[in-house]
Amino acid sequence: MKKFCIFSVLLLISLGISAQRYYDLVIVGGNPGGIMAAVAAARQGKTSVILERTGHVGGLPANGLGATDIATREATTGLFAEFTSRIKQYYINHYGKQSQQVKDCSDGFHFEPSVAASIYQDMLDEYKDKITVFLMRQFDAEDQNITLKGGRIESICVLNRKNGEKELYQGKVFVDATYEGDLGAAAGVPFRVGRESREEFGEPGAGRTYEYWKSLPASGSTGESDNAVQAYNYRLCLTNDPKNRIPFPKPESYDRREYLSLVGDVWTGKNTQRVMAKVTDKMMEENRRNIAEGNRTKLSGDSWGIRKLCSLVNLPNRKMDGNNQHAAFISTDLPEENWPWPTSSWEWWDKFAKRLKDYTLGLFWFAQHDPALPELFRKDLLEWGLSKDEYQDNAYFPRQVYVREGRRFEGVYFFTAKDALPTASGERPPLHPNSVTASHYALDSHAARKRETGRVHLDGFISYSTAVYTVPFGVILPRKVSNLLLPVPVSGSHIGFSTLRMEPCWMALGQAAGIAASLAIDNKVAVQNIDISMLQDILVHQKATLIYFHDVQLKNPHSFLVQYMGLRGYLPEWDANLQGKVDESTLQKWSALCGFQLKAVSGQTSRLEVLTMIYNHLCGFSTFSSSGVEHRKQTNKWIIGPFFRPEGANPVISPQPTAFYCPMRKEQVKWEESDTFNPAATVKDGKIVVLYRAEDNSARGIGKRTSRIGYAESADGVTMRRFGNPILFPAEDDFKSIEWPGGCEDPRVAMTDDGLYVMLYTAWNRKTPRLAVATSKDLKNWTKHGLAFGKAYNGRFSKIATKSASILTKVKNGRLVIDKVNGKYLMYWGEYAVHAATSDNLKDWYPVLDHENELLEIAKPREGYFDSQMTECGPPAIHTKRGIVLMYNGKNDKKGDMAYPLGAYCAGQLLLDYKNPYNVLDRLDKPFLIPEAAFEKNGQYKSGTVFIEGLAYYKKKLYLYYGCADSKVAVAICGNTKNLLKVK
Repeated sequence: MKKFCIFSVLLLISLGISAQRYYDLVIVGGNPGGIMAAVAAARQGKTSVILERTGHVGGLPANGLGATDIATREATTGLFAEFTSRIKQYYINHYGKQSQQVKDCSDGFHFEPSVAASIYQDMLDEYKDKITVFLMRQFDAEDQNITLKGGRIESICVLNRKNGEKELYQGKVFVDATYEGDLGAAAGVPFRVGRESREEFGEPGAGRTYEYWKSLPASGSTGESDNAVQAYNYRLCLTNDPKNRIPFPKPESYDRREYLSLVGDVWTGKNTQRVMAKVTDKMMEENRRNIAEGNRTKLSGDSWGIRKLCSLVNLPNRKMDGNNQHAAFISTDLPEENWPWPTSSWEWWDKFAKRLKDYTLGLFWFAQHDPALPELFRKDLLEWGLSKDEYQDNAYFPRQVYVREGRRFEGVYFFTAKDALPTASGERPPLHPNSVTASHYALDSHAARKRETGRVHLDGFISYSTAVYTVPFGVILPRKVSNLLLPVPVSGSHIGFSTLRMEPCWMALGQAAGIAASLAIDNKVAVQNIDISMLQDILVHQKATLIYFHDVQLKNPHSFLVQYMGLRGYLPEWDANLQGKVDESTLQKWSALCGFQLKAVSGQTSRLEVLTMIYNHLCGFSTFSSSGVEHRKQTNKWIIGPFFRPEGANPVISPQPTAFYCPMRKEQVKWEESDTFNPAATVKDGKIVVLYRAEDNSARGIGKRTSRIGYAESADGVTMRRFGNPILFPAEDDFKSIEWPGGCEDPRVAMTDDGLYVMLYTAWNRKTPRLAVATSKDLKNWTKHGLAFGKAYNGRFSKIATKSASILTKVKNGRLVIDKVNGKYLMYWGEYAVHAATSDNLKDWYPVLDHENELLEIAKPREGYFDSQMTECGPPAIHTKRGIVLMYNGKNDKKGDMAYPLGAYCAGQLLLDYKNPYNVLDRLDKPFLIPEAAFEKNGQYKSGTVFIEGLAYYKKKLYLYYGCADSKVAVAICGNTKNLLKVK
């Protein structure tokens, strides 16, 4: 170890890299999203480092964006609300509660840039022991600046701009809080730049679009996709207070020709407002004459003076937040020239920032001094200038470009316009149960192109109203990098991103990222696999709003209850109406949702009483301890069973000399002559279907013959009608390398709600057994999809031995169907130990990793017990009202329980927490099914086997199918299914 350390130091020195630093969170970007991630993590006891490229933290709010962009202020709360309340308190403390400054701060939503910077610094300073801030640290999105191993970031290298040295930073979780998405890009997360077409997602305003301001698309709007990026500008802090006003300087690069189009617009009053559709050339000529007589414009929709150049919002102390003028053809935005920004270098960015600054100052200089403009117009503009007490180290000009849109990542959830638009008039947008914040702003994009002849506005300048929406956790999650969060360059389309890209939402997502990172660290899981319910509970306790209601705000004592129930589908309307009486229709809906009969009287019991009843019931089943003595004291009411073997029925499937033409051997083969065992089971068309492993007579010895999957169906679960040919077998297809000559073994099958059957089986090439996936609609004709882990982490797990996959299911409408956890499909798998994997499509699966980037071990063998050698996953796991029950096959060895034969396979059960499906709550110490019958102890595997793989919910009973000594198939039946939770 000592030699390794010396070598590492020498290597760092040779590369010119200073000593490495290690933190729980490494946050690239000191904007509000990054700051809130650090603060939230600190409150969870975690250390963070913020690496900020400039000499200041605070991002845009500390650089001119003083008028907070949010449509419904109560929609986004949490740390953002704490920030605004501190802003208001600042003005109260400095100027008095009744002061004009307090009025102008608008409850903390309007502020001076310097005040915002001060508040952000205060929030960071409160956690000096947890948060380290390094300024002038530049991260470049290049391969040599990031170290990745197995889909996990190990370290990043940044440039110290003060001394020119390189610095190495290591962490457990990394956070990309850059406006551009530099870190995510370096980590290889897929991203988009430019605009999607209108056809791709059916979004209003998508693609190339021209329209009067806040109107409908006009002539020239094609909706075509392109690489155009919406315009950037500087948010200016302006004032007309002579005591605090600095005149706009004339830049050295001033070029009068850039601004000449403004002259005609001022004289005629031409603008981009909707009213211009009715304005004639004659009306504009009349306006010209009116202005020539020394008057202001009188044309409808036209602005005058400073407001012709920029839109203004009052800030305290006679200052204004100056943004681009949306109704103008020429303003502080500089379209087109910024298109390369998202993927360019810092060198290019600095040049563009200087170009944009000169352009902006030149625009105001032109408007104040050029004789081609009306004298009164110039006079009015001369009243305005830069604020002398802001940005004093940067010539009173903002230090940061307003980067409205950089890279947009393609994450676990891709946010589009439909996520922010009501599903119908008066209704909510789609509700995301895994929401981490509510938010509200228009679908709003600035121009993508400069002025074009004959167009009613600049291309891409749009605004469409939305309703308060929920933001799913998946927008900040990459799909494959297990320790990276993206709270600022989030996942979404150009139009979807246009509403998320507001600082309140970014701050809320930063808060969620800080807590999520802490949970991932504490539970030693990938960020994609944290307990979303725990994340939400922490957020709500920190006064975040995850779902917005008109009639229940944070001060309401029942706000936590309403948030909890709202996210779970009990309150889909805008009003919770807690004091109203519950009606019969609502009672039925809520009863179906919670899975038990509600003791309430329609028209008499209040909605609050019923919701509280449901809440207490649901939470009562969610409070199992995950450690310590109390956990062991709980009763075994969660166990599924008992199971009984039907008298005289077993075995239900035995070998027989059925023949079929084998494409591998190119001859007739008695494919199920030797042994039939290890079955899967499901239900179709009112019958139980059993898919079983069958071996031919090609050799002797376990694993030396060829296995194929056979088909049998039954109306009573016992009497089987078998299909003559195997339904899955090694064939002349693309999967020869993984299936020849050993074949297809040990299937597990589960069904989606819409009738797609998913089979995970072992592909055996007599070298390495590996999990493979196939799907079918009829259980007879299957489509193979290859290795389950083939795409995961760049194929890291595609060559190791993997077996035995149990997909999570639930009982719904009398059927056992595939379930999700935190928006993802989940399966348990493994032979020696129980592991887990998640999927978005049921075909490509990603193993869950621990904090050391290795396979997470959820359960493993125990000395002294029946499962002392193996804990091999059995049939599909079931989501019950007590948690997740996983049945598994335990193998006994000499360190095990001597009450059972050496080498015997017996069946056990695990209880896992549905909120944290990697947390074992309880486990049977004794097996619930053991080898007893002669055919269960005599066959290929003479030590005795009840190898459970198939589970069917049929006529309110559970049918458990298992392999007997690797030779036959039997069934055990459970009529007591009261522990199953029926989830609608």
